[in-house]
Amino acid sequence: VASFDAEDESGTVVLDDGLRLVFDATIFAGSGARMLRPGQRVFVEVDDEGPIPTLSGMWLFRPDRSSDGTATS
Repeated sequence: VASFDAEDESGTVVLDDGLRLVFDATIFAGSGARMLRPGQRVFVEVDDEGPIPTLSGMWLFRPDRSSDGTATS
């Protein structure tokens, strides 16, 4: 986690390769977190099918995966 705004529940993460991605309140709500702090490590899912990669999921703990590779709850 590079930044987190608790008021609007949005922020940024920096991937291991240095790519910085923005997340909004919808992604934060699905993370299972109540608060994030800069420097905190999280698991993320990136959608890189479009011209610009986007963050499609974020979790504090590694999500379970189904046989087709998608996250399950």
